[in-house]
Amino acid sequence: DQGGTLLIRRRSMRCANLNLIAGVPVCAVAVNVPASPAGEDIMQISSSYKCVSLVVALGAICSATVTLSPAADWPQHQHDAARTGYSPDRVDPPYRTRWVWLNGQGLQKGPPPYMLTRARDTSGSMQVVVADGKVFFGTTEGVFYALDAGTGAELWRYEVGWPIVATAAFADGKVVFTCQDKHVYCLSGEGGQLAWKFRTGAGIWTAPAIRDGRVFVTSRDCGAYALDLATGKQIWKADTSGPILTTPAVAGGKVFLGSEDCCAYAFDARTGKQLWKTPLPGGSFYMKWPVPVGEVVFFRMMPQYAALETDQEAERRLADVGDAGWPAEREAILAHLAKHPTRKTLFSLDTETGREKYTVPMLMAHANGCVPCPPVVAPGRRVYTIFRVGKSSLFHGAPTFGTRFACDVSRIDLETGDRVRLPLRPVKLGVGADNTGELSIGGGIMFVDHRYFVSKAFDLKTGRFYPLIMNRESEATPPRSPNWLWTREQAPNHPSTETFTPHRGYGVWGVSPAVIAAGRVYCNQLGGAIVCLDGGKTEDKP
Repeated sequence: DQGGTLLIRRRSMRCANLNLIAGVPVCAVAVNVPASPAGEDIMQISSSYKCVSLVVALGAICSATVTLSPAADWPQHQHDAARTGYSPDRVDPPYRTRWVWLNGQGLQKGPPPYMLTRARDTSGSMQVVVADGKVFFGTTEGVFYALDAGTGAELWRYEVGWPIVATAAFADGKVVFTCQDKHVYCLSGEGGQLAWKFRTGAGIWTAPAIRDGRVFVTSRDCGAYALDLATGKQIWKADTSGPILTTPAVAGGKVFLGSEDCCAYAFDARTGKQLWKTPLPGGSFYMKWPVPVGEVVFFRMMPQYAALETDQEAERRLADVGDAGWPAEREAILAHLAKHPTRKTLFSLDTETGREKYTVPMLMAHANGCVPCPPVVAPGRRVYTIFRVGKSSLFHGAPTFGTRFACDVSRIDLETGDRVRLPLRPVKLGVGADNTGELSIGGGIMFVDHRYFVSKAFDLKTGRFYPLIMNRESEATPPRSPNWLWTREQAPNHPSTETFTPHRGYGVWGVSPAVIAAGRVYCNQLGGAIVCLDGGKTEDKP
């Protein structure tokens, strides 16, 4: 289109015929793109992707070859409107700090101070958005920032005066974010000028989704909205029976969300018509988001039952099975969930009907009132999430609150819902059973970001484990301080001595998955730090 975006209707082959919008005859275009992880019908290729060659003869038949650069943007929460959490951009280790933006103090050129003040903080559930060479994010003090993605230098800021707690979204040169002042804001990505703002009936805790020129937002006023990206005008509004604390997902012409009436919903993305509503035996969708994958949409929920007791039940069920292996564990877990459906934390619903397709054999994977993030989706509809198992395929050891069994990353079989154990050699380091872990994937590397003290990356093909090295020269940080860095040498007696890790400490409740974009990794730390990591050069790779 005239904005520099190719709209490609996906077929089984990697070629597509395009009708140019401005009356230009058909072009035959060969397109080399990564497979759509969620199997979506439409892919958008923005002008921010570098094209190696594109030859267009206006007014006549033409041919072109478009190859996407490996350095891709991360334009909205969990990368895309379907919330796959997958970027084709692979950033190999070793990881080194490129820059740090800290607590409203701006760009840090040296190690952070020993104790951080929180003059300006960032919400733990927020991801940064990386697009058009910029990093976009808001703070709980009510300031929205644009930084240079390569240097961390501040480019512009926009002040609203109310907390901004959710991830923004970027498309067509515009950046959209939600705010606790009840408004949705749209700014120019280039200079930060206000393009439009839209008022809902209550404060907004959730991230917008942008798809096909529309902005989809949810609000604590119990409503879901579709707005025109260009003008901000309301296209439709749909009501639920409870406040909405769930970031919506959009795929296959449907908008999926959960409401605090403990029901999952699907709406027609074009008209706003309610397609189905499914009550679920959970406690809250807070800080979660749906993940649609083909004919299944996954919903994560806080359990209806007390989290600590639910966690202890999980330990007892696994202990009863002993060393019998996963088939015996699976049957024990399914029997337990059939008897106690309020202990479920992951639900798989049919995207067309809203009926539950199967029960995923998953016990409470984290205690302390936390459940892991929703699944992530790699190409080929390979769905990964965090399980609680007796014998781990990736990590083992969980030295938290006396737990015996590790939280493990495994794949979900889309046909049956069963756990598919990764054929990898486990490393002796758990993700911690007391706080939530969050997943994202860049190329073939998965990042596991833990709320408290363990952040790591591993190769999905080889199982090779990599610590996230934040800054080896930073000052030592005691394990219980609110600072964000320490290293193996500086905390030798801490349970997590096998990794260099960002220390999340205490602050705004929540944690966001790592962002992989533009050849770098970006992390949001609870002390109010945005951290940019470089990957290793070819000669540095282990």
